[in-house]
Amino acid sequence: MGNYGAIAEGDFPGIGWLSSLGKAGVNKDGTLKSSACCSRESAERSAMKTLVNKYRYTLGGEKGMVSIESRYLSDEQMSIFVEEIMAIVSWEYIGGNLSKIHIDHKVFNAVMKRVVG
Repeated sequence: MGNYGAIAEGDFPGIGWLSSLGKAGVNKDGTLKSSACCSRESAERSAMKTLVNKYRYTLGGEKGMVSIESRYLSDEQMSIFVEEIMAIVSWEYIGGNLSKIHIDHKVFNAVMKRVVG
């Protein structure tokens, strides 16, 4: 078993900067936790889910943003979102067993709109 961590982050208009720091095998200071994720893939998926959850819970229905219904993603919708976004993003390996991605809000929102309908 490995010890992997991942950071997903992005700047979202009307919301601000969101990051998965503190989750997905990574401490809040960006270092790898001593007990992190067992694989790179699980760390990256966990980081993406954390980013989605932070987005959902800070979403305020601002003009031009995804509708408030995205706050209520089912487990199936979350899974579909993560699958779709993971298929189009490229993770950067930043040293050791850490990976990172900066998500473009336009890509993120387009996938979210497809998932929530």
